Amino acid sequence: MKLKLRQEQIVREKELFEIEERIAEIVEKREIIFEDEIEIDYEMIKNEYGHRFVEASIKVGEEIKRCLISKDYIDALIEPTAESSLILKKAYQNLKDYLKKRGIDVHSSMLARRTLEAYISALIMILAEFPKDKLNEEVLREMGIYDEEMGKLYEEAAILAFGDIDKKSSFNLNSYVEKIEGGETKTVTANRIVVNLHTCNKGSHYVLKPEIQRIQETYNVRVTEFNKEYREIEDKIVEYIQKNAKNPLVRDNARDLVRLYLNLRYGYSKNKALPIMPWKSNSSI
Repeated sequence: MKLKLRQEQIVREKELFEIEERIAEIVEKREIIFEDEIEIDYEMIKNEYGHRFVEASIKVGEEIKRCLISKDYIDALIEPTAESSLILKKAYQNLKDYLKKRGIDVHSSMLARRTLEAYISALIMILAEFPKDKLNEEVLREMGIYDEEMGKLYEEAAILAFGDIDKKSSFNLNSYVEKIEGGETKTVTANRIVVNLHTCNKGSHYVLKPEIQRIQETYNVRVTEFNKEYREIEDKIVEYIQKNAKNPLVRDNARDLVRLYLNLRYGYSKNKALPIMPWKSNSSI
């Protein structure tokens, strides 16, 4: 009898261990966890990881879905930093995967659009020196901007993407971005999540100006057909960055940093933009 009870206890302990391992795997891979997308007990995750997640209600299509959103993700929405680019990338992919399974376009989700806005701000924080209002020379060097061969590839990519460009035109970062300073209040609303920037300690980062954000959103939604030559050039630049950049944030966000640089330097002034999405670090267009 005792042996049977002990065997049953071992089985229960093994099952519990496997559940805990599965929960840890889910939590590691996601910044947002929807109640109806997991087989494991949602309440168990909420209770065990309540210190890392907050519960929210998100509108998905015509339905309201319960979900857990990581506090790191909420912080990244409030105050995008260079480091939060990876959190926002993961969150956007979580949302995209969830919506795709339900036949819903990711661009129809307010939370996904807000995540993308924050992600682009995080990319700007990698590219620029805050609060100096200028691009970071070291990051540009790691991206190959000052390399003679790579520099020509950037110009060729810009011509293919935007048409004729003025290679000698002056560049002013303030023409396209603005600062959110510490102490300012800016409400961020995404479905039923509402946060204010005055609740954070710093609240200091760059965002695209509203008129520039509209240009970027237009091209993010539009289906962009890249010709073979542009794809090959961009792939060469991304490969260079991933081989040579020492900053892991530059390597991990290489493709989107290339596109953001091209947009800032050549595209936005012509009311054009390359789409920016949180691509996986080694993905192609």
